Amino acid sequence: MINFIKNLFKKIDPVILKLNHIILVSLLLGMFLLLFINVVGRYLFSVTYLPADELARYFMITLAFLGFGLAMRESKHSYFNIIQDALPKKYRKKMRIFVALGIYFILFILLVLGFQYSLLFMNSRTQSLQWPVGLWYLAIPVGTLLFIYHFTFVFMEYINLEKNEEVLKEIESISETFKGSKYSDENIEDIE
Repeated sequence: MINFIKNLFKKIDPVILKLNHIILVSLLLGMFLLLFINVVGRYLFSVTYLPADELARYFMITLAFLGFGLAMRESKHSYFNIIQDALPKKYRKKMRIFVALGIYFILFILLVLGFQYSLLFMNSRTQSLQWPVGLWYLAIPVGTLLFIYHFTFVFMEYINLEKNEEVLKEIESISETFKGSKYSDENIEDIE
């Protein structure tokens, strides 16, 4: 059964990744075109198409929610692991498990509240296009489900992550740069 699930994920994962990328690029391109056409219309023809601004705004919100899981999976988010890296390996792993469970807890809350929020506003209409606002708010739970999927895919990699040697080398090189300068630890008393 476990092998079946692993093989299923190996087959559907590239499809989900490709589909996620295509949707995000389409939303970004649509947002750019809508705003570009509206800017050209406004400055060359003194005509503003109000639904374009509204649609671009909803594209941007949808883009953010559908993209934050993929960005995490591809390590595009900034994150702070200095505290985790300072811990011994045994405690570092426990800290990462604690952080991962906290992330799942927050995502579960976001998923539930996102569905409730979209259902609450399903009868409300957007100002210009008169589309159900709840449909746009479905980006919250759908994006959260995608984040859960992507995070689950890299969960073990995150838990077993070693110290980030590049960051440690960078911190060390910065320390070397300040050594002997007026901002070094030895000279800090002189400044005060």
